[in-house]
Amino acid sequence: MCSSDLQIKRKILADLVYVNDNPTDAAYQVGIMLVNGFSLDDVQNYAEKIKNVTLKGVMEAYKSVKAAAVVRATLLPKTQKDKLAEMSDE
Repeated sequence: MCSSDLQIKRKILADLVYVNDNPTDAAYQVGIMLVNGFSLDDVQNYAEKIKNVTLKGVMEAYKSVKAAAVVRATLLPKTQKDKLAEMSDE
């Protein structure tokens, strides 16, 4: 990894120290991670997992996300017909 990659890892790890200094911030961070799909094991071992991140691993993850299907949609306002149909369902 290059020096900028190492600086990013150091910054993340340093930020974790500050978060853990304040119980409210630590609880908030745990909650955010759990809500976003991290397991309790992920939360408890986050620092170690960050230390183990490699540039190769990041590139592989990027490729798998980039290759994932993309869904696009356009939200349109309800028409009068839609509103009448809703009223009749009630």
